[in-house]
Amino acid sequence: MAFFARKFNLGFLISTLRNIYPYLYLLFVFALPLDKYAPAAPNIILLTLIATFPFVVKAENFKILQKKEVAIFVVLIAYAILNSLLFHDFIEDKKVIQKIASSLLPLLLFIPIKSTRNLKITFIISVVGCILYSFFQIYRYYIDTGAYNFSSGEIINEILILERLYLGFICVLSIVLSVGLFRKGNLGHNKWLYLNIILCSVFVFLVVSRIAIILIVILFCLQIFYSKHKKKFALAFFCFLAFAALAFFINDNLTQRFFYSQSTQPDKNYFELLKQWEPRFVIWDCSYDIIKTENISAIGLGFNKTNDFLVSCYEEVVKPAPRRNYFIRRKFNTHNQYVDFWLSVGLVGTLIFLYLLVTMFLRNRKLFFQTALIISIVLFSGVENIFHRQLGAYLFGLILVFLINENKEIEFD
Repeated sequence: MAFFARKFNLGFLISTLRNIYPYLYLLFVFALPLDKYAPAAPNIILLTLIATFPFVVKAENFKILQKKEVAIFVVLIAYAILNSLLFHDFIEDKKVIQKIASSLLPLLLFIPIKSTRNLKITFIISVVGCILYSFFQIYRYYIDTGAYNFSSGEIINEILILERLYLGFICVLSIVLSVGLFRKGNLGHNKWLYLNIILCSVFVFLVVSRIAIILIVILFCLQIFYSKHKKKFALAFFCFLAFAALAFFINDNLTQRFFYSQSTQPDKNYFELLKQWEPRFVIWDCSYDIIKTENISAIGLGFNKTNDFLVSCYEEVVKPAPRRNYFIRRKFNTHNQYVDFWLSVGLVGTLIFLYLLVTMFLRNRKLFFQTALIISIVLFSGVENIFHRQLGAYLFGLILVFLINENKEIEFD
C-alpha cells in the first residue's frame, strides 16, 4: 500500500504529465490537417493540453513570451475585442475574434517544450500522410470516372483530404521545415528531406495549387539570394523551371488553371479572362467599392457587417444568375487578410497587424528559414483570410512558434 501511494503521489503525476505533454502537442500538430474529416480532433487534443499545461509549465518558461512579436499580437487581439465591444456587435464578431485569439494557443502551449525539431518532423510526416491519402483519392476518382480535370470546380476539394488552397500551403510549409531540418554534410539524413521537398513540389503541380507553386518559385529565388552556393542553386532553379515547363506541357490542368486556355472567348486577353474566371477579382472589386462608399475610418465595420456588405455587393454586380447565387450561397469573405482587417477593424487594426509582420521580418531577415516562413504567411494572407478559419489561425500560431524558438541559421547545402 505504501508503495502504491509513493507511485501515485503528486510529484509522480507531474513527472508523468511532463513526459506525456510533448507527445500530446505533437499529436495536436499531426491532427491539424484533419480539418475536413475530423475538425474536432485538434480542438479535443488542445483542451487536453490546456488542462495539462499548469502542471508542466515553469515560471522561467514564460520568459519567451516577452518577445516583441508576442506583445504586438496580444495588442492586436485586445484591440479587436475592444473595437467590437465599443463600436460593433461583439456577439456577431466573436467567432472571428476567437479564431484570432486562438493563434496564441500553439505558442503558449509550446513553451514547456524545449526543441522544435520533433515538431518539424511531425508536421512533415502529417503532410506526407495527407499527400499519400490524396494520391489514393485521385487514383480512385480517375478509375471511377476516367477523367482528370481539376482546373476548375469544387470536385478537387471533395477528393483531397484538405481544401486545395490549404493543402498546397501546408506543402510549402513542409518544404520550408525540411530546409530547417537540414544538417550540413549529413547526406544520409538530408536525402529524406530532399525526397520530401520533391514529393511536395510534384504534388502541388499535380493538384494545380497556384499559390503554392508561386510560393515555391519565390522561395527558391530567396534561397539563391541567401545561399553561399549561388551557382549551385541557380543551376538547381533552372532545373526546377525545366520541370515546371514539362509539367505545364504534360498536365492540361496547369495550363487551363493558370492561363484559362479552356475559355471559348478568344477575343479576350489574359487579364480579361483572369477577371472573369477568378472569383477573387469580383470579391476584391466589391471590397474596394465598400472602402470607397462606406465610412471605414479608424474603427472599421466589424467582421460580420463586412460580410453582409460583401453579400449585398454580390447581389448587385455578379452575373449571370447561377454564378451570383453561388457567391451569395458561399458568402465569400474578402479573401485577403489585410483588406479584411481594414474593412472590419479599420486602419488602426490593419496597422497593428502590418507592424507585427514587419517586426517579424526585421528581427529574422538575416536567416533564410525564418524569412521563408514569414514570406510564406505574408503572401498567403494576400489571397486568404487566415483568421476566418481555425486551421489558418493555428498555422499562424505554429509559424510564431518556429520564429520565436529558432535562433540560429541553418545552411541548406
